[in-house]
Amino acid sequence: MDNQQDLEELHSELGIAEVKLSYACYLAGGCYPSQLLGPRARHLVVRAFSSELAARSGFGMRQKTMRARWSQLIQLTAATPTALGFFKIEGGLRGLAQELSTDHTTLSRNLKTWAERPYPLVRTDFDLLSDCKSLGWIQIPLLTDWLIWTAEQRARLESGQPAHLYEKTIVGLTEHMIPIGITPPCDITSEEASGLMDAIKASKKSVSSGPETLEARIRRLREERREKFRKIWRKGYEQREERRRLAAVA
Repeated sequence: MDNQQDLEELHSELGIAEVKLSYACYLAGGCYPSQLLGPRARHLVVRAFSSELAARSGFGMRQKTMRARWSQLIQLTAATPTALGFFKIEGGLRGLAQELSTDHTTLSRNLKTWAERPYPLVRTDFDLLSDCKSLGWIQIPLLTDWLIWTAEQRARLESGQPAHLYEKTIVGLTEHMIPIGITPPCDITSEEASGLMDAIKASKKSVSSGPETLEARIRRLREERREKFRKIWRKGYEQREERRRLAAVA
């Protein structure tokens, strides 16, 4: 696929996202995008995407530095209510590296890794290997989906649509489902959302009680080791006391 086709596809995706956001604003009574995707609403999505559960366990980013770049990229592509997971780069790959305050060579490797996943985490309109100056647009497809979903749910709430989701449910689904890389249907009902939340909690895939982090595992192993040493020490103590008792009797 050549760069021109990539660019056309990205522009098409951006156009579709903008139409969906415009309709959500219309549904909410003709409001501005900032009323549906204000700083608080975007922060919730950005925080979930940047969490260790999402980046490390969900998206397979083992290195802390890679997760830091990912978090910066998420913030960049959700910086405004109309960004919708897209960002136009000035100055090619080096320009993007400067935006993220990182090395362009390392960034290129990260982008290539993320773009080549079965379900790409990033899309660009340039060849990551051949021309580092040709970068124009970058997109985080899953972030686009979630920002549009958030706008749609808040529009349904504002307009009082039947079976709309309340704020608490929107927040809960955002925190629980982003780490597993799934976007709920835009027309999900409150009953369906409740059932989905119960299923996710049962499978232990929430942000608050998700898979064991490295720090938690280290703490657990240390405690297990302390307990083992306590048992060994106690057994030795009891044996010594028994020997003293027998010696005293003799």
